Amino acid sequence: MLSANSIFEIVNLYRDEKEQIIHIGLVKLDKNVKVRASALNGTWIGKGSKIIEKEINLLQNDLQDNSLKYCFARDDHNIFKLKFSLIGPPKTVYDGGIFQVNIFIPEGYPNKAPSIKFATKIYHPNISLESGDLDNEFLEKIWRPSLSIVKFINIIYNLLIEPNENFENFNSVQKKEYLEDKDRFVINAIEITRRFALFGPLIAQKQRESNLTEFDAITELLKVNAFETIV
Repeated sequence: MLSANSIFEIVNLYRDEKEQIIHIGLVKLDKNVKVRASALNGTWIGKGSKIIEKEINLLQNDLQDNSLKYCFARDDHNIFKLKFSLIGPPKTVYDGGIFQVNIFIPEGYPNKAPSIKFATKIYHPNISLESGDLDNEFLEKIWRPSLSIVKFINIIYNLLIEPNENFENFNSVQKKEYLEDKDRFVINAIEITRRFALFGPLIAQKQRESNLTEFDAITELLKVNAFETIV
């Protein structure tokens, strides 16, 4: 039994597919710590799990045409987190790279935009090199409730092909460099991709060990966050 006077925070959510039960991990907080009461909103957990299932079905259908762009995996510890591995588009500065992208579905989605973070370091004018956060300026421009995660991830993939250069805030070296010194930007982007996003040997090893296709090997490595280079 949980004390009515205690405050708890959700730290772990996962769904038991066999028993069709959602397990919730809680940690007790000090009473002085302020948390949103809706964190324990069972209505959202139920609604959110249905939304996630719908999004996953759309992604699985999309992979029939776009398996050369990305693959995805569910997070074992949080039903509201999806992990993607974007395959660097050919003939771009990201060619050959694998970039892990984590997308979190917030309460209030789709009226509230998902949060997105590149877990693999990338040199890009719309993405923070240090934290991997997508530029809020760009996210606010593109997000609308009619978007789905599958449309969203394809927009992000296309952003690797053609960055958005309608900057209002020049708050990073990459933004200024992209507009003012494109040659230097290309050199730096290729170098960061080479240093942090080339996983060919790791993928090949996984293929040999488990007799998997390249796509399945990437998916299995994504499940264990093998492509994370931002910590």
